[in-house]
Amino acid sequence: KYGRKGEDIESNDTQGGRKGEDRSNDRDGSDDDSSNASHGEDDKDDDEFLAKYRQMRLQELKQGSCPQHGEVTYISRSDWTREVNDASRSGRWVVINLTRGSDSAVISTAHVDACQAVETAIAELASKFPDVKFVSIAASAANENWPPQNLPTVFCYRDGTLQRQLVGLDEFGGHGINTGRVEWRLAQLGVMESELEYDPDKSSVHQSASSPSREQQHGRSQFGGLMSTWATRPDSEDDL
Repeated sequence: KYGRKGEDIESNDTQGGRKGEDRSNDRDGSDDDSSNASHGEDDKDDDEFLAKYRQMRLQELKQGSCPQHGEVTYISRSDWTREVNDASRSGRWVVINLTRGSDSAVISTAHVDACQAVETAIAELASKFPDVKFVSIAASAANENWPPQNLPTVFCYRDGTLQRQLVGLDEFGGHGINTGRVEWRLAQLGVMESELEYDPDKSSVHQSASSPSREQQHGRSQFGGLMSTWATRPDSEDDL
């Protein structure tokens, strides 16, 4: 009997030990589940971080391959090929504003004000749309034969050639020019993406007899379309 009781005690102790081990195993399993859940959350956070990092790097690379501007570049005739034709060959839009020079004929005070308003608008748009290159040059420096009544004038180059243009006061909507009106017109030409939903100036645009034709509006000036090939030719003006 004593021997059996001893065996029973030893058996109970053994079972107690096994139960303790089972409880320990249960705790270990629970710890493993918590650990796995924790690792799963960490992996998710890592994936989100890597996705954001990749997106950031792609944006940086995109900006690096397409330099930003943010201000108007003032050029001379000898800079035209480099700053306009070559700069637009990558597909970037280059907007050139022909300005009144000190030797420009004065048509009227209102006309002078309109030209100045376009200059102001171009400067503000250059800051607002840094992915578009804005260039300014006196009309007489670009082409001494450019008629003063054609001012204000804006040329839009892409892929190395003239693609769009605004020539004369009427194409800018008449007097009372402001930045919004210039932005709207450039956006309508496809030069930039604007958030404007309508022309800020709701008045109708007067079409005078001197307004450029439809053919001119699609890239041909009154000089037979040769504006698209303006380039650095210090030794000759024959090609203008």
